[in-house]
Amino acid sequence: MTAQVPDVVVYRGATESIAGIAGSGLFDPRGLGLPLQAISSACWRGFHCEYAVADGALFLRRLNLGLSDEAVERMAQGATAAPFGRLPQRYTERIRVLRGDDWVDEDWHSPDYRIDGLREPVAFSGGLLLGTDFIDETYIHLGFHAPCQFGTVHELIFAAGRLVAEHDRSPQMKDLRRFMERRLQYAGAAAGGKLAARLRGVFSLEYRPPG
Repeated sequence: MTAQVPDVVVYRGATESIAGIAGSGLFDPRGLGLPLQAISSACWRGFHCEYAVADGALFLRRLNLGLSDEAVERMAQGATAAPFGRLPQRYTERIRVLRGDDWVDEDWHSPDYRIDGLREPVAFSGGLLLGTDFIDETYIHLGFHAPCQFGTVHELIFAAGRLVAEHDRSPQMKDLRRFMERRLQYAGAAAGGKLAARLRGVFSLEYRPPG
């Protein structure tokens, strides 16, 4: 299993990963009845989103979809509805890869489709934990990264899509990392019995807001 591609939010000029969700109303293309398929081993759910906080509100800005060529062709012919009336497109990015002993730049052609340039209001109510400055030493090749795996964590509280509160939760995440390190030091073999629960947790983004 592979670490999964997170949804992200552009907040104060930085692109931050959604590491926790307590609430409802985020965009989910599965509600549109699209025939989604896995994009890769890093995106089994078949989609990922880019949101943005602008003018005190949450908007959907970009949507990546795992769709077959046939499904997109049916949209182009008008046989099925395209999301937001926009036909998803393939895209190409310039990436750096290691060839032999040298790093070279080359074009990477997407396996998925993208709808870009959106500004769709998102009526989310609840809290989002957003993480940046990922701590490489905590990497797990599985599921979604937890909030405590980021050096900087912001909590944003929304009501019907409007931003109503912002908190810096980085100190709490730092304390949590220290607590977990101590627990692991003392747990030893007993930790093995909790492995299944820990594995289930990496596929959930739910969190409980503080008090």
